[in-house]
Amino acid sequence: MEAAVAEVPAFSGAAIVIYDDQPVFQYAKGVANQETGEPVTLKTRFNIGSSGKFLTMLAIAKLRDAGELKLDDSIVQYIPEFSAETSDKLTVRHLLSHKTTFDEILRLDESVLVSAKNNHAFFQIIFNNGFSAEPHAEHQYINTNFIVLGEIIERISGTSYEAHIREAILAPAGMDGFQFARAEDPDAPGNALGYLAMNLETWFNTPGSGASDKVEDYVHHPRKKRPNRMGAAAGGSFATVSDYLQLVRALSSETVISKETLDEFCAVDSIYRRIEANHGEPTITSGYGMGCGIRIHDGIRQIGHDGGGPGVEAQFDYFPELNAAVIVLTNHDSLASPVAGKLQAIVREERSTQ
Repeated sequence: MEAAVAEVPAFSGAAIVIYDDQPVFQYAKGVANQETGEPVTLKTRFNIGSSGKFLTMLAIAKLRDAGELKLDDSIVQYIPEFSAETSDKLTVRHLLSHKTTFDEILRLDESVLVSAKNNHAFFQIIFNNGFSAEPHAEHQYINTNFIVLGEIIERISGTSYEAHIREAILAPAGMDGFQFARAEDPDAPGNALGYLAMNLETWFNTPGSGASDKVEDYVHHPRKKRPNRMGAAAGGSFATVSDYLQLVRALSSETVISKETLDEFCAVDSIYRRIEANHGEPTITSGYGMGCGIRIHDGIRQIGHDGGGPGVEAQFDYFPELNAAVIVLTNHDSLASPVAGKLQAIVREERSTQ
């Protein structure tokens, strides 16, 4: 497995492969903070981007199983303030599956977003800017949906989104290294800073990946011009690979939610793409459920949620039927997915033949 990671020479980050709830491969390489020279270790926290949406999904699933909400409840039932602008046909299920017409909160000017320190503050920005929505027939990925889910969690639990996630998900799972980016200091020692292989303006105007195979190219720190914009229910918090190890153990032991519930939320609702088998190549289906990404590779299912942004990328893939997982976190833009892809191929080969 180490040889597979070495095929991505500019990688800076941490990776872990888990079989039967135990790490069989752990890897850390690179520099977490170029100004201080702090190295990446297995204890380094990385910005996990939208991978944090998986935790929001777990919290909603747990509330549903406890009878605290129904997926087909109108969101107006929990947030009456939306009744004037938002269709009462818009449900929790629509938010989870990204089937709404909400505007994207990240399209707002940075000056509007920079002061938000928690999920409720992001929700207030949504509300104060007159965001409204109706159900949409097709999946369209919008961060706003999960900010609203976070507010629903607050209304039901009577506490902040962050406090509820700590109590309902992080503590039972033993995810002790997890840190909310806005509520806590994202530049604290132990947190990896993200780096680009080009300046931020070029990155935004470059189609596809902005990755480089030269580690010396990763010297552009986007946070100097663009502060960490997201946090809380839509993602953008910090975690270690060890946190994900604990999450995998919690999923396999049904500590947080049952396997039946996990399968329900991680069933394919929308298909991104499907590649049919051809000349010995595998059939691959990529899709999305309710707060859960799904990939089926020749019948082998992997679920989870990836995340990314300028200088950061996280890949979390859990193989329920193989009792295995691959987690790759990086602070070098776009380099988690190629490493994860190589490790996933090894997992499928090794575990499907056992």
